[in-house]
Amino acid sequence: MPINITVALTLLALSSLPGQLLAAEGSLIFSSGQKPGNLLELYTSEGCSSCPPADAWLSTLKHDRRLWTEIIPVSFHVDYWDTLGWKDRFASPEFSHRQRIYAISGHTRSVYTPGFFFNGEEWSGFFDRAKLPVGRPRPTGHLGVIINDDLAVINFSPTTDRHRFDVHLAILGFDLVSRVPRGENSGKTLHHDFVALSYTRQSLEPSDNNYTTKIRLPDRDYQTERLGLAAWVTVRGNPVPLQAVGGWLNQPMSE
Repeated sequence: MPINITVALTLLALSSLPGQLLAAEGSLIFSSGQKPGNLLELYTSEGCSSCPPADAWLSTLKHDRRLWTEIIPVSFHVDYWDTLGWKDRFASPEFSHRQRIYAISGHTRSVYTPGFFFNGEEWSGFFDRAKLPVGRPRPTGHLGVIINDDLAVINFSPTTDRHRFDVHLAILGFDLVSRVPRGENSGKTLHHDFVALSYTRQSLEPSDNNYTTKIRLPDRDYQTERLGLAAWVTVRGNPVPLQAVGGWLNQPMSE
C-alpha cells in the first residue's frame, strides 16, 4: 500500500538516527541523523587499466562499519574511454559531465580516472594508501529519504542559510561482473560495487523550514539482486554536497 505523503514527511522529520530504518507499511527510511554524511565519489571506467585497483578498494567499503552512516560511496563510470576498444556498459556521458563540472568549478585541475572526490573535493589519498579524511565538523542539515514502492519522498531541513537546493539520487548496483575481451583490460574479469545504475537530479521545493520533493524511481531491470541507494543535497550550481544519506534497498546476503 502506498504511504501517505504527509505521513512520509512526518516520519522523515522525526527520524534522528543515521542509517536505514524500516517504517510503517514496509517503507524504507534513509536518515542522515545529526552527523554529516560524507559522499565519496569514484570516477572510473572498464576501459582504463589503472581503474581495477580503485574499484577493488571501493568494494572493501561494503564491510566498513562506517558505511551508510558516515561514508556514502558512489562509483560513476565515465564514457570518455569507450572509444579505445571497449564500451563500458555502466558508463554515461552524464557521469563524465559531472566530473568535468568539478574541474570547471576549480575542485580539480584535470579530469582523469581513477578519480576520487570526498565531499566535493579531489582526494588523492587512495594513491598513497592514506585513510579517508575526517568529514565536516558539523552537519549542514538533516536529510531524509523514504521509499515506498517506486516513489521516493525527500525532505531536507538545512541548518545553513536558505538557498535554492537540488537533491541527487542514485540507485547503486553490487556484485556486478564484466569479462572484458578488448581494450586496456583485455582478458580481465572485473568486479564492481556501488555502481550508479541510475541517477536523477531534481529541485527541492521550500515548505516552511524544510525543502521537499518526490522522485519516481526508474522502472528497469538492474541485472543484479543487490541494490543500494545514495542521495545528497547541493546548493544549485555548486557540486559540493551539503549532506548525504544511503543504505540498502534490499537486504544483502551474508558474506
